[in-house]
Amino acid sequence: DVTWVRGAHTFTVGTHDEFSHFETLFIQNLYGSYEFSNVDNLRAGVAQSFARTFSNTSDSRQAYQVTVRQLGAYAGDLWHASSHLTLTYGLRIDAPRLGDPPLSNPLSLSEFGYATDVLPAPLMWSPRAGVNWSPGENSGRQSQIRGGVGVFAGHPPYYWVANEYANTGLDFTALSLPFAATNRVPFVADPFAQPSNVGGAGQQTINVLDPHFRFPRLLRGNVAYDRDLGVLGLTGSAELLVSKTLDDAAYTNLNYLPRGFAPDGRLTYSKRDAALNDVVLLSNTSKGRQWSTAFTVARPLSRGISFSASYLHDRATSVTDTPGGTALSMWGSLPVAYDVNHPPAATSNYEVGQRITVTAVVPTPLFAGARGALSLYFNGQSGQPYSLAFNGDANGDGRNINDIAFAPASPDQVIVTGGTWAQLDNYLTADPSTRGHRGSIPPRNSGRSPWTNTLDLKYVVTLPTGRRAHAELSLDIANVLNLLNDRWGWVFYPAFNSANTIGYGGIDAATGKLIYRLNTITADTFAGTFTRDDLRSRWRAQWGLRLRF
Repeated sequence: DVTWVRGAHTFTVGTHDEFSHFETLFIQNLYGSYEFSNVDNLRAGVAQSFARTFSNTSDSRQAYQVTVRQLGAYAGDLWHASSHLTLTYGLRIDAPRLGDPPLSNPLSLSEFGYATDVLPAPLMWSPRAGVNWSPGENSGRQSQIRGGVGVFAGHPPYYWVANEYANTGLDFTALSLPFAATNRVPFVADPFAQPSNVGGAGQQTINVLDPHFRFPRLLRGNVAYDRDLGVLGLTGSAELLVSKTLDDAAYTNLNYLPRGFAPDGRLTYSKRDAALNDVVLLSNTSKGRQWSTAFTVARPLSRGISFSASYLHDRATSVTDTPGGTALSMWGSLPVAYDVNHPPAATSNYEVGQRITVTAVVPTPLFAGARGALSLYFNGQSGQPYSLAFNGDANGDGRNINDIAFAPASPDQVIVTGGTWAQLDNYLTADPSTRGHRGSIPPRNSGRSPWTNTLDLKYVVTLPTGRRAHAELSLDIANVLNLLNDRWGWVFYPAFNSANTIGYGGIDAATGKLIYRLNTITADTFAGTFTRDDLRSRWRAQWGLRLRF
């Protein structure tokens, strides 16, 4: 970039360009993936589901090529309007371009209206402006008001768009036999002799890009107030940050169409073309927003002492948090309530909730020439958002752990097997994601794992050596709370994508009610919705020695 100064203005113009080339090899389930309903079937070598993808060419491990040019240019001005007021404003433009297109599959265009060889070429404008005003300088107590608003764009993980190169429906064949207790697929131990035909001809999986797809963009603004508190050298800050999604990723499986409704009100699906596996479209959504407030009191380092304490509260919603590495897994791993192809904006996986942090550095007096310093870091925050999903396919989309469980309010709404209604009722009442949504399907991420508290300590002693070098002895203790009490400092997380939940048993033909299988949650081995992170829940300590010259 180039910068020049003219009076109170500092102008900058520049360009930021990235040129990337990827050679990617990813063949999911190349050596076969089997699933067995029980140990007896495993011993007998007969599986209840099978998946395998293999090349349609003589190159059994063919890689695909992706070239991306991310072109960007910008211009801006930093204007010192007065001794108290500074304004910044500018404009950025980005023009991402993909290289040679994937192969053309006529079937995709004729049946679903999207060509595999048509790539987007968006032009993204990003205006931005900011202000910094210091109204308190004349009073002798420093303070400032700062803020800004703008559009911010960036490139996605390029694997998002690389999926379209790997899955044109021509390069590979993807076998997929969904799980069913009646399936009996012979297990083949040789990874190089896996079946190429299971229950019928091999099927295609197709990924397509919306020709109008835009890389991620959001509108973001903030306003903050910083002030010297005039007590013990403390400063205080308060900030509000607000973001609105303009363009984010959205995934739709074009090969699954709604055909009716389940007893709990969710849409049920069947394939549009039974000869195809999945046809996943990557497009955009403008749904999603985030806001956060943060308050901080701090004492900058002075005479070896520093202190900081902050509180953050945020809310964030999104349509998808891209929970996977392939287009199909990002579509099929998202917990859904009613419509798998048009999920609403809901609580994001990455919403922090509430967070409290405290840091402190305190010097400790030692013998002559030696110095000691004690550092503490405390973090307390809300647990991870999560959803309670069925173990089973409740909507016919071919996925077993993405359907958020209906939370019945009375025993006449469902049929319970493998347990009693009282056990199911107690489980749903105790679970944070379902207890406030009885009689309905809870929204995505309606629950949270337990609050987490952690405290880390570091003590450093600096020893003189009489020369320019000196030695440092250090002691680090992570999770001091667990050291003080073995029941403290535990970290829990929800068991995502786990079969350890309510089993979906289908719909009873006589009554039209959902069948709930409670064998898992009523078993003596059931540990609950949350899993304790064994490593992070333990205290750890280390000694260190460093010689500095």
